Amino acid sequence: MPDRLIRTADGLTGGMLVVLGLCQAVVGVSWWVWPTAGRLAAVDWLPVTAGTSTGLGWWLVSAGTITALGGALSRHRRLEVTAFVANTIGHFWVAFLYVVGGAAGSASAATAGPGAIWYLVLLTLGVYVAVRYPRETAQNREEPTR
Repeated sequence: MPDRLIRTADGLTGGMLVVLGLCQAVVGVSWWVWPTAGRLAAVDWLPVTAGTSTGLGWWLVSAGTITALGGALSRHRRLEVTAFVANTIGHFWVAFLYVVGGAAGSASAATAGPGAIWYLVLLTLGVYVAVRYPRETAQNREEPTR
């Protein structure tokens, strides 16, 4: 896990945030490089530039970078919380676009369903880590044995 390599990452939570952030950033780059028909159908109904594969790619790369940096510096509680928020909002926004695109008829059920499920799984993984592995405090931290 990255928390063993990055000294400023705080345990499993920080390491998982680094991994999720890097995955999110790589997916964002793939939106630029490989704008598939299914991806474009999920966002082409938006009237703004965020409705292009490049706009959504920037969104995902930004959220992924914030998540990865927050995970790498997760010994600072505020940065860790910021990383969780960026991860949650980034994945939720794309899943929401897929669902609305499918409901609006611009994206077929074959692309909208799996697209939304993929981003919701990543979102759920981040929330699971946040809930399952709470941050240790000075009161409940065990002293290492020597």
